[in-house]
Amino acid sequence: MHNTAINLKTVTPLWTGDAWTENKEIKPQSFLGALRFWFEVYCYAVGIKVGDYKTEKINAKEFAEEVEKLVKKGIPVRQARRKALSRKISLPSQIFGCNGYKGLFNVKINSTDVSDENPLKIPEVIYKKRSEKNEWKTCKRSEFKSIRETEGNKIHAWFFGLPYFWGEVCIEFTVEEEGILRKILYPLLNFIQKYGLIGGKNNLGYGRVKFSGSDIDISKYNEFNFEDFGLQNIDIKNAVKECETIEELFNCGKIGLYKKDENSEIADIRELNEIVKTLIGLKSEKRVSFNNSSQKRHYIFGSIKRDEYKGIKGPNATKIIPWINKIDKGYEYGFISLVFLKDKFKNNDGSVKNVL
Repeated sequence: MHNTAINLKTVTPLWTGDAWTENKEIKPQSFLGALRFWFEVYCYAVGIKVGDYKTEKINAKEFAEEVEKLVKKGIPVRQARRKALSRKISLPSQIFGCNGYKGLFNVKINSTDVSDENPLKIPEVIYKKRSEKNEWKTCKRSEFKSIRETEGNKIHAWFFGLPYFWGEVCIEFTVEEEGILRKILYPLLNFIQKYGLIGGKNNLGYGRVKFSGSDIDISKYNEFNFEDFGLQNIDIKNAVKECETIEELFNCGKIGLYKKDENSEIADIRELNEIVKTLIGLKSEKRVSFNNSSQKRHYIFGSIKRDEYKGIKGPNATKIIPWINKIDKGYEYGFISLVFLKDKFKNNDGSVKNVL
């Protein structure tokens, strides 16, 4: 067995709560789930087959028998296991597991709660009147109830997640093969720190992180090495299309990345709160342009209704996600698009799954 310790550092708040609980801990299974999700997104973007891990299954007895047959043909045990797995389950399940197979990674997380539940002084609610362009205001949740009663449906409102995780956490990975760290794990972590997110509240810019190791520069691992799985090696950039305008994100055949022009007025913003407010405003403006196509609007920008609404079965996560990256001079920011997943993540009835 081989171990490595990786530090996760927050770039934006990390939300790990759900509809029933609010907490500031990062849980191993949730973290592994995020790794798997972004690995599957990557595979979809570069054309690697992705199966449904809920239905993919390995029969231990049959698997052992097939490995034994391959070994008798002179194939080394490790390669025999890889070959037998590839005949039965997709690449993400070979790496992260499925029914009857645990996958390659074990994770242990050493973390402590942040003493201040709101170290960044993020507002609890941000809202504006629908009739106003970008006149955003902030308030506490307790105050918002009376505002809603007065204004009714005349306002747009966003609820920030409190408390949240902010700081650093050490994540310990254990793998059977040391090569898997360099070939799969480190490139995946680099891919996520460049383009992905961890946890929820992504529509508010939450979930952006950076990874580092004591003697490992994660940013140098720019290529997945899939030779052990019988596939070609692929650069992580192959899954991404850099877009010059926000509009390009709406019909992007890969993961779309749009960065604000550094020479533009709002690109000079340095405060995280102001960046989030600005990105929410931009999304709100673009959403209006889809008012004549409610199905597309609810798919691209998300909807909260739990029943089918105008052809979209909800709740439906946004596919245009605020993207914020820490750089030496402050932040660069824009949006990530997952619109291309429309034909990839579907329920049996044809409705789109809530993929974030």
